Amino acid sequence: MNNLIDVLAYVDYLQPRYLGHKFLEGSSFDANASYVLSQSGLRLLVESGHMNNNVAEYGFRSEGKVVGDWLNKSGVEFVDTVDAYGRETFHSEDMRSLLSLRHTDTRSVHPYRDGVCCSDYTVTFLAQSVRTYWENDALVRQIRVFGYQKPSYLASISNTTAVDTTPDVDDPMLTKTKNVKILCWILSMQKHFKVYKTVIDRTWAKRCDKFLVFVSNPVNKTANVIGLNITEGREHLTEKVYAAFKYCYDHYVDDYDWFLKADDDTFIIVENLRYFLAHQDPKLPVFFGYEFKPKWSQHSYMSGGSGYVLSKESLIKLVLIGITHPGLCPPKGGAEDVTIGHCLANIGVKSGHTSDVFHKETFIPLGFRYRLTHTPPWFMEYSVQPVSKSKTFSSRYSISFHYTAGLYINIYHTLLYGINPNKHNSVETKQFFKPYKANKT
Repeated sequence: MNNLIDVLAYVDYLQPRYLGHKFLEGSSFDANASYVLSQSGLRLLVESGHMNNNVAEYGFRSEGKVVGDWLNKSGVEFVDTVDAYGRETFHSEDMRSLLSLRHTDTRSVHPYRDGVCCSDYTVTFLAQSVRTYWENDALVRQIRVFGYQKPSYLASISNTTAVDTTPDVDDPMLTKTKNVKILCWILSMQKHFKVYKTVIDRTWAKRCDKFLVFVSNPVNKTANVIGLNITEGREHLTEKVYAAFKYCYDHYVDDYDWFLKADDDTFIIVENLRYFLAHQDPKLPVFFGYEFKPKWSQHSYMSGGSGYVLSKESLIKLVLIGITHPGLCPPKGGAEDVTIGHCLANIGVKSGHTSDVFHKETFIPLGFRYRLTHTPPWFMEYSVQPVSKSKTFSSRYSISFHYTAGLYINIYHTLLYGINPNKHNSVETKQFFKPYKANKT
């Protein structure tokens, strides 16, 4: 609705106009994408009497053809609602189809280009299921990217120049977040390397200060793709994580404050991670993520799928104390995240709280669309923090989402950084997170 209001601000409602997704064929348009009539346009259409014709004479013609014909005969003019880059704002397909690299479009006045479909001021698109609806609604309306304010691309509607609306860099909290230095890294496999190059590298990875990919014997080795001489397989994940963190220590410990481990099916809102970490002290031995503590586990641990982040002090302790003492940090283990959690607990690294001040989740270990409609019993049992069954369980400044492999990373990026209408509000956000404080015992 916010984007529709922005689009309509460029249209004079006193003139007979209508907006939508125009087809090449005659006066037809895509009614499935929805359409809007100005006050004057509606009045002219009704008073013209064209709608009084026998509807049966139109046969099986689509709504867009019939109404388009009425509007054309009534003198109601179509307003082209593409933005300054020629991207549509009204869509009749879902995001998965629109962002597919195989998507073809031969009917529209402004056809979709491969993988580049949608204006940042998109007004409508379809949701194929209830889960998809709730997921899209949350990503577009509930969640914000801290400090990000999208430019205005609606210039073509009023034939003016697009205006860059970058937020005020003098904002104290925004300035503080920019000073947070984060190294991000993921574990991947050679068969998933295409996902990294075509999706991750072009979306959230570029927002980190440094980004590394650790792969066993990579074929496509580049500056930020690091080979690990460790056998592929889940049973070797703990070894890989140790080796990756040691590499970060050996090469970058003095350059960054925080070290994020994620998977190749994790989506990170890096700006929100910076905002959260701006409240924390990298000199403390602490790590953050979504904390689990099942009854069978001696220590709590952070879910590996949604990612976890170590402070500089934690990295130092892990490499200099933990990895060198197998009794504290077993070199091999079962689940990687459980083993790493136990290791860090054994060397005095504490688990930090990551919910916001409203007790809403920031690291989301389950699939977001699944979590919006399901709260499995095991999840409630394992979680350290209270679990909400509400569809608004996620923080306004959520940080990570698990199970977003491939195309879904593109979808999340498009919805959050493009279509999402929410803008930075420094006054509202300053007390959103609390700093971790070490126990004085």
